[in-house]
Amino acid sequence: MSLEMELTRHAATRIQQRGYRPSDVAELLELAVEIDNGYFLDRRAVDDAIQELKLKINALERLKNTVVITNGDRVITIYKKGKDRKQSVGASAL
Repeated sequence: MSLEMELTRHAATRIQQRGYRPSDVAELLELAVEIDNGYFLDRRAVDDAIQELKLKINALERLKNTVVITNGDRVITIYKKGKDRKQSVGASAL
């Protein structure tokens, strides 16, 4: 399915009239199932997407303030940077 579909003038008008945003169409096309004449975003697809986002949010919360030290393409170590840590984090990481 193409996420780069062109909006017709009719579609742009209906999007505005019905309170949607143009970005909603791209989101729907990414998650929806294909039907005979278009795409349909059912409850199951929405529930699955929400579950995936919740997992991502939990991972981000868990990884907050974490530093990974690398050398080239090798990971040397990983640690949680706390308030009392003496390790310096580069300015670009702040």
